[in-house]
Amino acid sequence: MGTHALPAVFELNVVTSGLSIRQHARDPIRHWITDKRGQVRIGWGFIGTTISYWARLEGESNWRRLTKFEIFSRENHFAPVAISEDDPNLAYAFGPSEGRKAIWLIDLKDKDEPRLVFSHPIVDVSGPVFGWDGRFIGARYDDGYPLMYYADSRVHDLIGAVQKLEPGHFTTVHGVSRDEKVFVIRSVSDLDAPNYVVLDTDTHRISAVSEPYPDRDPATLAPMRAISYPARDGTRIPAYLSTPRGAPPTHLPLIVMPHGGPIARDTWGYFFLREFLVSRGYAVLQMNFRGSSGYGDDWFYAAHQDWGGLTYDDVVDGARWAIQQSITDPERICIVGWSFGGYLALVGAQRNPDLFRCAVDIAGLSDLGLLIDEGYHWLGGESMKKQIGTDPEKLKRDSPRLHAADFQVPLLMVHGKMDAQAPFEQSETMDAALKHAGKPHRFVVVPEADHQFSAVKDRVILLQETETFLREHLPVAAPATL
Repeated sequence: MGTHALPAVFELNVVTSGLSIRQHARDPIRHWITDKRGQVRIGWGFIGTTISYWARLEGESNWRRLTKFEIFSRENHFAPVAISEDDPNLAYAFGPSEGRKAIWLIDLKDKDEPRLVFSHPIVDVSGPVFGWDGRFIGARYDDGYPLMYYADSRVHDLIGAVQKLEPGHFTTVHGVSRDEKVFVIRSVSDLDAPNYVVLDTDTHRISAVSEPYPDRDPATLAPMRAISYPARDGTRIPAYLSTPRGAPPTHLPLIVMPHGGPIARDTWGYFFLREFLVSRGYAVLQMNFRGSSGYGDDWFYAAHQDWGGLTYDDVVDGARWAIQQSITDPERICIVGWSFGGYLALVGAQRNPDLFRCAVDIAGLSDLGLLIDEGYHWLGGESMKKQIGTDPEKLKRDSPRLHAADFQVPLLMVHGKMDAQAPFEQSETMDAALKHAGKPHRFVVVPEADHQFSAVKDRVILLQETETFLREHLPVAAPATL
């Protein structure tokens, strides 16, 4: 670390434990990128709401600014992620292609035009993979299910061969040795958390590195299916539906589970809370509402500064679609969310007692105006106003804490006191407002839990509380009919 919490770069000799500095801290840079020789070549950081990228050309000591732009602006810019293996004055970068994030090769000297390396016509490109020397190997994209583009045919064939050993899994390169004879390979599925193996291409041997959750009962797990449904304006909303194994996918108790972020998205893969809920007999609907990342600029900006508007409408439309499709019944839906999803769960409990029988808010937000005020205590908190907006009437309208008297459905709130992302005060003040309004609810404080409930003991509390609450308010067995 450098002065004022800004990062410096050090070189550590793992044999002698010798430590030497390679790059002193430099305001406002908070992230550094090196080339294949370990030379620090690119840095980026922000002041207020302005993000800047800086570069140092090969053989030069001075830093030059590549670009600067305002956060949440739609102006085109390139964000370098790695120095090219062929020319130290070229860099791979994320940049726009027809309104979606793509991989480009840019000239740090700013003499040649950027060259498009890989783009996708529907979704953003993410997760680029590079060799030790900065060679571009491939990049991930998610069009319902995760896929990889490989620029290297040898690696493509290698991963294809490994994937045949684990059908139904998404397999990617996680790391590679300098001579590219040893690969660390990551594999994940909707039923299995990420696991890692080491592939030695000389001996053709594969060695397991990890096996997460070895004691699970596979019979309780259920697949995650990519679907879409129409919003009220006709837009197709990409989503995922999971139903209990062995149960007909009709007339099930349904958990509507919007994701966190909101600048994030759900992807096909393992999530312990989803699998836990499905194992208890619930169907789970997850949607990538407008405002989510991963689907291009138009999708994101359609709901920018409209958390309680278009974003929430897309969630409600998913629940109503599930009723129309007879996946569930009108009286058998609860909304469960984490972080920003917890905020939407509170909005659902406040606004739609006709639709949601109960709600679970995990580490959520309740007061947008308070969130803006709290944001100024964080690094870069000025961006909160640009993300949420400043219209006082809309902030009030979209803040569930200010409408505690409207809550009519059973509500469970769970929040860790060590949460460094969603302020604990957001749940604490929601709890106080509900008590003042005389609204019954349960607020569980987990003293040592962080935002992710990373510790096993904290996740056990979360799952036990959630299961007990849902058993009471959304029983799996359908109510008897006359």
